[in-house]
Amino acid sequence: MKSLIFLFLVFPFGALATTTSYLQVSANQFRAEVDDATAAANSSMARPEYHGEWIKMVPGTSPALPVSMKLDASVELPDTALITGFVCYIQDNDAVVNIDATSQAVLRVRHPSTGVTSVIAQALIGRPGPGIVAVNANTIRTTVDVSTAIYDVELTWVQSVLPATLTDLQFRGCRVQYDL
Repeated sequence: MKSLIFLFLVFPFGALATTTSYLQVSANQFRAEVDDATAAANSSMARPEYHGEWIKMVPGTSPALPVSMKLDASVELPDTALITGFVCYIQDNDAVVNIDATSQAVLRVRHPSTGVTSVIAQALIGRPGPGIVAVNANTIRTTVDVSTAIYDVELTWVQSVLPATLTDLQFRGCRVQYDL
């Protein structure tokens, strides 16, 4: 006579394993907060120039230093995901000039109903090269709620000194790490 054995695994509520995933926010997803005409008319503003996987800063024709630009990219994460990390990528091929220390990329959550915006992570991208550099941010672990909030990344890029070749300093995008 054959006997059947049933094995039941019981997990307490919430004890199921989580999966870590990543959302890549490419440089081409970022859009300037001001249009090209406004940037061209203001000597302290710059505009982005897109090159496939990276962008560079293009100052006006007679820039007053420092020059800066702000870019935004929306971030669509799964509802109830837990944000656990944020990394930005820059490339610095200039031997002398670096992206200014005040430059940063900020992962934000905005609540349209209240007008409140909070910072989840801040990556200070102004650091010396050479090569492609991954800048990790201290991240406030945040649970995504798509019913009440909007998520985005704001890039603030400042240059007090311009490199001899503008393509030497590049922003290559960000990555958001989350658990489900």
